[in-house]
Amino acid sequence: MSETYTDAEFIDAVDGRTTTHTVAEKIGCTKTTAHRRLYDLAKEGEIAFMHVPWRRETSSEAVVMPPEVILEPLHTPPEEWPTPVDEIDTTADD
Repeated sequence: MSETYTDAEFIDAVDGRTTTHTVAEKIGCTKTTAHRRLYDLAKEGEIAFMHVPWRRETSSEAVVMPPEVILEPLHTPPEEWPTPVDEIDTTADD
C-alpha cells in the first residue's frame, strides 16, 4: 500500500524558499512524488516554482516557494507554462 499525502502537507513544507528534495525529505515521500505534487499545486497557484519545470514527474531538484515571495522577473506564471515534456503524446501519428 502506498502512502498518501495531503495538499496541506506539501504546502506547509514549503516554508520559504526551499527545494523539491527538501520537501520530499520533510514529508517522507520520494523526490518524484514531491516534484509531481508541487507541480500540480503550482498550477493551482498554491506554491511557486522559481523556473518553469519542463517535466511534471522528475527527481531533479527545483526551487519552490510560497507564491507571495516569488521573484517576478524570474518567475513564469503557470498559465504560460508549456505542456510538460512527459505529458506530450509522442506515439501519435504524424
